[in-house]
Amino acid sequence: MIDGRSLLERMVRIPSVTGSERDLAEFICKWANDNGFDAFIDDTGNLIARKGTGGDILLVGHMDTFPGEPEVKVEDGKLYGRGSVDAKGALSAFLLAAAASSNEAVTIIGTVDEEGSSTGASALIGVHEPSFVIIGEPSGWDGITLGYRGRAEMIIGLSDRCGHATSPGANTIERTVSFHSTVMELIDRNNSDRSMFTSISARLMEISTTSDGLEDHTAMRYDLRLPVGLDTERFVRSIKALGPEYSVELSKVVNGVRTERSGKLTSSFVRAIRRNGGSPRFILKTGSSDMNVLQAFDVPILSYGPGDQRLDHTPEEHISLEEHRLAIDILTSVLDQFG
Repeated sequence: MIDGRSLLERMVRIPSVTGSERDLAEFICKWANDNGFDAFIDDTGNLIARKGTGGDILLVGHMDTFPGEPEVKVEDGKLYGRGSVDAKGALSAFLLAAAASSNEAVTIIGTVDEEGSSTGASALIGVHEPSFVIIGEPSGWDGITLGYRGRAEMIIGLSDRCGHATSPGANTIERTVSFHSTVMELIDRNNSDRSMFTSISARLMEISTTSDGLEDHTAMRYDLRLPVGLDTERFVRSIKALGPEYSVELSKVVNGVRTERSGKLTSSFVRAIRRNGGSPRFILKTGSSDMNVLQAFDVPILSYGPGDQRLDHTPEEHISLEEHRLAIDILTSVLDQFG
């Protein structure tokens, strides 16, 4: 068996913050070609590694990481470093499991820009025709992620005539800040008695102001997390109804995704986890991932990978090497069931 710790540690030691994935892609490409794969880097920068005929099962993990460079080290059986959990742990496990498996119809893809706009995943649509898709994200070795909320950017704007600083009444900035509270109250009411997965989350990311001397313009930019099946047009109308003088626009909309517990793909993970002494856990995540984009393949899809998702993007990001080994065993068993 190829040394899992060695591959994972070497991948973690190569910085690959979003937009700078090339060095990691070249390292993985060489490793894959040396270990039985036909590997190359596509025009988008994605790493493509095929075993045998490829095509049947697509394993997609992202190469890019959140910014920050915590020290890479191994202590007490844990590997510390940026990307160890999110998500080089899963991508390295994909490579090692496929190398060990008897399945000769597997393609592994390391995508770029997952932490950004998922341009790497988007470039796969229409190029590959898999029968099954597994996304590499931390779920814990005994966890199976069945869904993610969607995501969008919302801009709320207000324009009004300029006035002197001593003029009576609230200016555009003050009025817009007040409207933010009104919007959040509406969202909170709509979320009443809903789970995190079925609720709407709105995070105010930026307030900007401009003026041309005749009109003042204020805009608020939000990061939205949206439940599966949300009627986005109706949602925008409900915000506009609170203040017709405000403009409300949604962009970069990515739909939520949820798959069922039944089916061959999910069942194969359940069997593999139980064979290794685990009790399968089904997870619905409140963030988003490349799974949201790749649901467009319209084939069975889920997310799996070693690591604790609560450590994503933190200075303490680390992964248990024993859990990484277990995940490789689980994935090898899954691929063998499809071989």
